[in-house]
Amino acid sequence: MFRQFFEHPLVKIFFTVLFTFIIFIGLLMLIISALTNGMENENLAVKKDSIGVINLNGVITGSKDFIEQLDKYRDNGNIKAIVIKINSPGGAVVPSQEIYREILKIRKKKKVYAYMQSVAASGAYYIASACNKIIANPGTITGSIGVIIEFTNFDKLFNKLGIKAIVVKSGKYKDVGNPFRPITEDDRKLLQNVINSIYNQFVSDVAKARNIPIEQLKKIADGRIFTGTQALKLKLIDGLGNFSDLVTLIKKEVKFKEKPHLVYPEEKKSFIDKLLTSSEQTIIKSIINNLITVNYKLQ
Repeated sequence: MFRQFFEHPLVKIFFTVLFTFIIFIGLLMLIISALTNGMENENLAVKKDSIGVINLNGVITGSKDFIEQLDKYRDNGNIKAIVIKINSPGGAVVPSQEIYREILKIRKKKKVYAYMQSVAASGAYYIASACNKIIANPGTITGSIGVIIEFTNFDKLFNKLGIKAIVVKSGKYKDVGNPFRPITEDDRKLLQNVINSIYNQFVSDVAKARNIPIEQLKKIADGRIFTGTQALKLKLIDGLGNFSDLVTLIKKEVKFKEKPHLVYPEEKKSFIDKLLTSSEQTIIKSIINNLITVNYKLQ
């Protein structure tokens, strides 16, 4: 019966038309998307006397998208300066280092400013230090210059449950951080050496970028946090004010003739982003970021 139904000429025509329509709609959406992107790029290119603004929010887990946006602003001749609006406790080491170095490259072509919002600590401060100038609010929480590695240990719990993990390894330190066995003194020494090396990289880069003697910086680079007011006295930032104050400062320093136009990147959402709420995304990123990773992050 079903076979006869699907073999009926009218049914075949219906499904052929439906299939063709679906393909047509799909192609049309792709064309519209391409044209829209082109229009966005074109609009961005024709705006004069602009300031490119990019947000650095939440835990830093990657650098690719952020650096791509920085480079777009760098290569756009009508964008005269770049502002990084920061509201982040820091995050993974390598992405922070990558963004830091990219900002130093961009500074050779145009000025980059950091605006600290509620929190700009650890890796986020590391990134800010690469900018030409840093402006914060009096109550901004910043600093936390330091490195941390953390992981959870289930050894005692597993012993109570009578569960034992079997590990076969090629070397003594291959399973450092194994959550199923106690950490040894040798493990601690190895991890501390790694932390010390990364810490020295952090302090050295900040000292160089901020023009602060490294020994002077080390006196306060022990993980402690500061308010914006305290950070200004320690020369960790360049001034206090809100975002409007920073725009006014940039207008004077970059010599805009009129009030500069603020350009923001288009917010791109992945399929996963659309499925999950912002809180769910934060939880997932937090779990991923805490899987035995070394971090520049405010605890």
